[in-house]
Amino acid sequence: MEYLRLMKYPGAKTVLIPDITHVFRKSGLRRFVDVFGGSGIVALNVDSPDTVYNDIDSDLTNLFRTIQRHPRFIANRLNESIKSGELSRSMLKKRGNNQKQSATGKSAPESVGSDDRAFATLAGYMLSFGGMGDTYNTKEKSVHRYAIKTLQQFPSIQRAVASWAIDNLDFRDILKRHDSEGTFFYVDPPYFDRKWYNHNFKTSDYQDLAKSLESIRGKYLMNLDADHDELEDIFGSPDFVKRYENQNQNSNSGSRPPRLKAFYTNV
Repeated sequence: MEYLRLMKYPGAKTVLIPDITHVFRKSGLRRFVDVFGGSGIVALNVDSPDTVYNDIDSDLTNLFRTIQRHPRFIANRLNESIKSGELSRSMLKKRGNNQKQSATGKSAPESVGSDDRAFATLAGYMLSFGGMGDTYNTKEKSVHRYAIKTLQQFPSIQRAVASWAIDNLDFRDILKRHDSEGTFFYVDPPYFDRKWYNHNFKTSDYQDLAKSLESIRGKYLMNLDADHDELEDIFGSPDFVKRYENQNQNSNSGSRPPRLKAFYTNV
């Protein structure tokens, strides 16, 4: 099955989508809250009549809000960049020069408008691993192909995003805001042993998340890597574990070993 994909993103859960969808449908609920929305890959492909996308990264929420409000701007800029060859590492420098860190750690616009900032965010994730400035692809052709695919899918992406509610909140706040017996939370926290994101987790964050999930009235599904004893000490034994093919390739030895994912749910 071909999924809607807006951009590359570290830790994207494409291979998990069938299992996430299965548990969501099993819950019998209508509202789907993507607590750590990231690239939007899950929210875009889980068939929910009432979707809430949330991420604490204001660059990401600004991107999806711009797709809602000014979709032609993003589509036109992407089309122009593909034709002109503008999609290059120079855009990463432009993105970095147009942003600064606020006192809260969130990126904030300096002189760039929110629409331009949104496109710079999209281009940055297309060009680099997690938008952190390190080249994701060794060949510009792969970036070009990915951009063309995004442009082809963009009308469908825009239609999906148009109906979303979009929040820019810490997970503690989003769980409180939307908690009800009719809400399903999908929980995909930052990786335990990676510093891929603008907002990474400390041990205390995982502990707070465990306490929050114990007290909510709604249903939830959370996935974690299955090979961290520290996480199992915090969350307990998973409800089920699944093995997935690792789609990342090792340049030295070919494909990598399969991944084990631990799932926690009250469905």
